[in-house]
Amino acid sequence: SVVEQIDPLTGSHSPLITGLRTAIDVLPLGGDHLVLQHTSGTTILPPFITAPGLVLRFDTPAGPPTVVTNCLTRPTSMTYDNKTGLLYVTELGGDVVEVAGASPASNASSNFWSLKSKSFLRSTLRMLQNSGARN
Repeated sequence: SVVEQIDPLTGSHSPLITGLRTAIDVLPLGGDHLVLQHTSGTTILPPFITAPGLVLRFDTPAGPPTVVTNCLTRPTSMTYDNKTGLLYVTELGGDVVEVAGASPASNASSNFWSLKSKSFLRSTLRMLQNSGARN
């Protein structure tokens, strides 16, 4: 997989981040880029995606990535909340994983990424739904 940059005025495009395996989403954060990969394995052919999905952080497009998290179960998309500094990753089947410490101002070498458990998030979502809270 390759992340490409596209000039909206001319339509020209060129590779931005290369050497990826199964990239399905990218988020620019300040000067960094977060890349969501569906699987960390070398193939998605049978025996059907046994390697976990992951989020990679690139300080520069040409630089080596830092693994943000590598325990995702068939991730599908991600979004970043600028206000809280939280990254949310959705997974096939409706799970949402919250990744804390995603601030682009964080020092990559000392940055600590933590995951809220899926069961915690499910119970929080149920409480919000039961209380009548809306997005």
